[in-house]
Amino acid sequence: MLKDKLIDWNGRLARIEWAINLTEKEQQQKILSSRLKIEKALLEGIGEMAYATDLEESMNVILRRVAELYKADRSYMMRINDDGRTISMTNEWLAEGVAPAIGNLHHFPLSRSPLWHRAFTKQETVFLKDISEFRETYPEEYERLAVQGIEEMYAIPITIKGKFWGFLGVDTPRRYKGDMYVLESVAYFVADEISKRRLIESSEGKGE
Repeated sequence: MLKDKLIDWNGRLARIEWAINLTEKEQQQKILSSRLKIEKALLEGIGEMAYATDLEESMNVILRRVAELYKADRSYMMRINDDGRTISMTNEWLAEGVAPAIGNLHHFPLSRSPLWHRAFTKQETVFLKDISEFRETYPEEYERLAVQGIEEMYAIPITIKGKFWGFLGVDTPRRYKGDMYVLESVAYFVADEISKRRLIESSEGKGE
């Protein structure tokens, strides 16, 4: 933005000009606008979750919202099994034309996936921007992801009342790339929803 002003300069009329860089302000406005759109979509999704008949349906509702927000190929829930050595994809939402992976990730050995082994062992966020980084170091992991058509993936741990529960993730996002805000927000609501559903189920069980 350019501003100017006429001034008296030693008896002569002069004009002083100064420029203000609005780039940072515009970027902040774009981020805020993006966040508001996300919040609106999430609130709608949370409302749908509340009306779901059971936990399975509520999880599928929010997974659809997550995938739509990220414009991703897949959104999913991943958990470690009771044996502590294998993992399973428990819920999955797919974009049109994307092949399901849930069948291939049922009791999948952690030892076969350096990516998930680290994530579950350390209970830390997965932020893989390009699967090609595994091409040389972990060729089997690279091939497994490439066959599924995965280009990048994000996953965030879900904690319920301080206890690690599993992961919420997306594959090949095309919008909000590099932005974990959506997953971070959803993880909180998912944890709350699971906690509430467990409480309801427990109360119903005692009532019977």
